[in-house]
Amino acid sequence: YDCMSKNEALIIDLALFLNQQDKYVYLILSSTNIVSVEFNTTKNFTSGEIYFDLFLMDHQNRSLTLRSINRVLNIYLDKNQITYFATHENVPKEDLISASYKMNLENLYLESNRLPLLNGSNWFKNAVFQKILYLDLASNQIEEIYSSYFNSLIKLRIIVFQVNNLKIIKENQFNGLDNLEELYLDYNQIHTIEDKEFYGLPRLKR
Repeated sequence: YDCMSKNEALIIDLALFLNQQDKYVYLILSSTNIVSVEFNTTKNFTSGEIYFDLFLMDHQNRSLTLRSINRVLNIYLDKNQITYFATHENVPKEDLISASYKMNLENLYLESNRLPLLNGSNWFKNAVFQKILYLDLASNQIEEIYSSYFNSLIKLRIIVFQVNNLKIIKENQFNGLDNLEELYLDYNQIHTIEDKEFYGLPRLKR
């Protein structure tokens, strides 16, 4: 596709896709040095005209900024070097993925990055992720999950923590995930699961 790239920043003009028959587009940008992706929304688009899958895998950069990606349904960020999450309004200088604007994102793949702690400043508390259904955090060397870290992901159905370094599953870590159906914790180092940890997850499959 005819995209403009400058200084490792990519700007995608949505007008390029208006006349194509297929309204679902795969953008594969893997194994590049791109650190910023922005969708140009200067044209007037009606809802449902076109949506995207965005592939940004196998990067060496630790920083990635996504702007105006409200038409992206699935984001694949496997095998990067991401160590920190932030919203676009509060962006550290490095080690992050940031995003802005309300999104229609349904599936987020973050396997094989570097996210040992899920704590403090929480990317997932931002409203842009309220529609997410599937979250893959496998193989991130995650050691600890702070209580209620994911409680803003009210539509989340599946979350994957396989192949991490979790040792204790504490009470309230998954509090508020009323729609959670599948939770994958295999291939960790879990030795303790606190009482009532899975209390309040009415749809979780046993």
